[in-house]
Amino acid sequence: MKFRSHIIKRSLITALLINILIPIYSQCDFYGSISVSASGFENGAGYTQEYVLVNDNSDIILAINSTGTFSSLTNINYRVYAVNYKNSRPTELAVSNTWASVVANASSYCFDYIGPYSGSAVTVCDQICFGTDISVSTSGHTTGGSFEQKYVVVNPAGNIVVTNTSGTFSGLTVGDYNLYAVNTDDAALKTEINNLGAWSDVVGCPSGTCCNIIGPKSFNIYDCSGSLPISLIEFNCKLKSNIVELKWITTNEKNNNLFTIERSKDGIDFISINYTKGAGTSNSIIEYSEVDENPYSGISYYRLKQTDFDGNSTYSKIETINRNENSNIQINIFPNPANDILNISYSQKNAQPFSYVISDLSGRKVINGNINNIDEKYIYKLNLDELTRGYYLIQILSGSNSFYFNFIKE
Repeated sequence: MKFRSHIIKRSLITALLINILIPIYSQCDFYGSISVSASGFENGAGYTQEYVLVNDNSDIILAINSTGTFSSLTNINYRVYAVNYKNSRPTELAVSNTWASVVANASSYCFDYIGPYSGSAVTVCDQICFGTDISVSTSGHTTGGSFEQKYVVVNPAGNIVVTNTSGTFSGLTVGDYNLYAVNTDDAALKTEINNLGAWSDVVGCPSGTCCNIIGPKSFNIYDCSGSLPISLIEFNCKLKSNIVELKWITTNEKNNNLFTIERSKDGIDFISINYTKGAGTSNSIIEYSEVDENPYSGISYYRLKQTDFDGNSTYSKIETINRNENSNIQINIFPNPANDILNISYSQKNAQPFSYVISDLSGRKVINGNINNIDEKYIYKLNLDELTRGYYLIQILSGSNSFYFNFIKE
């Protein structure tokens, strides 16, 4: 019972963390101090909530405290995490250790974490078909005075190819790109960016300027007209008796070496769990299947990675499974990403009423309501017309059970 409560509390943190308090009068003051706060965490007997400051370049833990305020900081990139654990602090969670060592041993403790803040500043789909608009967003930047938030796309040669203040880009050619958000009030730096010069003249913020740079977020634009190594017509996951069944179907394959099933706790950092040999070159419909016998308690994210013989890879859309160990009710959502309709499916008809709450990345509640009119397949169709494009968290409640899913509105 306590374990289920712990999982639910963790999901609440995901919805509400992190509030970054940055002075509105000058982005440069961000380097002096950072103040973060979290809510919804487990605060029962024996539990401790702390905040961890990490050097983004070296991955070294610089400070740990219970206040969420870090002062006397220098001008480098940081990551901030909120951690929640029971009884003694994990051995690896110590100043001068690496954050990677904490994550690697997290399952050895009653321990959970969320963040980092720096990883959610710029969001964009990793794989985009040629002709599709790219829309990005940031939060926490300075907007007063002459400050301006500029979005910058840089090609592999290190040249700025396009910039604007809207965050929406059209007409990019096939290729690899890095995307940055630059916040500055410096007129010369704005001109440098607008002239589409070398990114090296901007990165690091030239001496004497007041600016802050977030990124990069790498993305690829692909030719999806039929030259891809495979045509994937289906990839889905289903939970059966605490085992996840993964199935996918291809209609043709070209120089396809293998498939990799990847799993994640947060939908960001994935690990490889299964490998399946591809068909090489084929024009037939081929069905594949794998199972994951050890899904995470709570939410597990899955994606399919395809690798051709040249070593190039493509990825499927992300599927989500929620394994609530203390309930016979199983809930899933699809498709993800979604356009106008998000389907909510149930493993059984439930006498208790369902309700839902959708929040954005800042934790702000956007839509809420009751779930009714479930069809004979136990599927409820949730209209998403009120949502703009972006990342969201949906909480589904039934009695004492809560289910959480991240999804993308396209």
